[in-house]
Amino acid sequence: MGRGNCSRKRRRWRYFSDAERSKLEALVDDLRRRNGPIRRWRLPTGAWAETLGRDPSSVRRELLRGRMRMGSEDTFVHWCYSARLSAERSRAAASRKGRECDIDRRRDDRTFTSGVAALTQTLLRKSTLKATEGFYSIYAAIEVTKRQVPGFSVSESSVRNWIRAGRLANLTMAKVAIWRRSPSPKDKRTFPCRAKSKQGHHIADRPKEVDELKAYGHCEGDTIVSCSGDTTALYSLIERISDFQWTVKMSRNTEQCLHGALRRIVDSGAGIRTLTHDNGMESRRVKTIERILRAGGATGTCAFYADAYASNQRARNEKNHTFHRRFLGHGRLAKHSQRTVHKVNDFINDYPRRRFYGKSAREVRDILIAGGTPKIRPRPLKKWERAKASV
Repeated sequence: MGRGNCSRKRRRWRYFSDAERSKLEALVDDLRRRNGPIRRWRLPTGAWAETLGRDPSSVRRELLRGRMRMGSEDTFVHWCYSARLSAERSRAAASRKGRECDIDRRRDDRTFTSGVAALTQTLLRKSTLKATEGFYSIYAAIEVTKRQVPGFSVSESSVRNWIRAGRLANLTMAKVAIWRRSPSPKDKRTFPCRAKSKQGHHIADRPKEVDELKAYGHCEGDTIVSCSGDTTALYSLIERISDFQWTVKMSRNTEQCLHGALRRIVDSGAGIRTLTHDNGMESRRVKTIERILRAGGATGTCAFYADAYASNQRARNEKNHTFHRRFLGHGRLAKHSQRTVHKVNDFINDYPRRRFYGKSAREVRDILIAGGTPKIRPRPLKKWERAKASV
């Protein structure tokens, strides 16, 4: 059959009418009178579909919807079809259809209404840093609401439909949309920079367990610089498995300030085993960095540096910088205190993540420290990665 006779248009689905159910019940009764009790549910649905003018699959579903058991185990069991029972079940199914995503039909459910109100407040953006409960994505807002209102459950697509339809007060898709950095090209070139000032080891010399993500304590570090004319910077350090982050404010983006910030993180009991920095001048004293890490319990070679112009080698570190930019912006960092930076950092560590099935980085870190194995969603391969793997 040619493709010209095929239609991709989806036909509208509908229940059987009462007249069609009565005709189907008559066909089943006629078969039972001629052949005796129906011991097995094997019926000529194809011939009945032609008689009723419906699809065979629709007839099979209708027979299952109105199937009724007759007799007892002591005597014998046979089956029959009841049009009345099928009509009752279809009405009950129609009343439940769309209930989970319809706000008006669940007004009497107090758990649902309080959950929707809490979800709306969670999604509303805050203009200041005094309330860091804002700036949530739809998925994260749902996870936060589930913890606030036990028993509340809603899908992400339903919330998105509510916002588009204007059912949530003062919320639009423009307000809940979160800025995302454009992905780097797959053929991005890296420039190895083994400068003489670098006294450590290249990223290619890291142990295999660092890339396999099988042990806790392998971190990535970088600095977040301020705007022109401001020497203030933030030192950001993230653990590769749990995405748990430490952030310290530095008065200047220099080697001495970076070493002091790293000492504060190590003294807090971070448990760093290896640390990978970028190729910046502030992190060039690798031997000093190794000395600080060994004071915190690290052994062997523990300091590495990435290639120049290759931020994709420290993707987790760069990605988490977008969280800081949501609150601190791209302007002067000197106007924000260390207390504010810690508040933003706590918000990042308590943020529900899809990668961890709704758990936060702090919860995953606690599981790893306790010796457990957290449930982590595997990263889907991109199109060019699938093509490369199939070769």
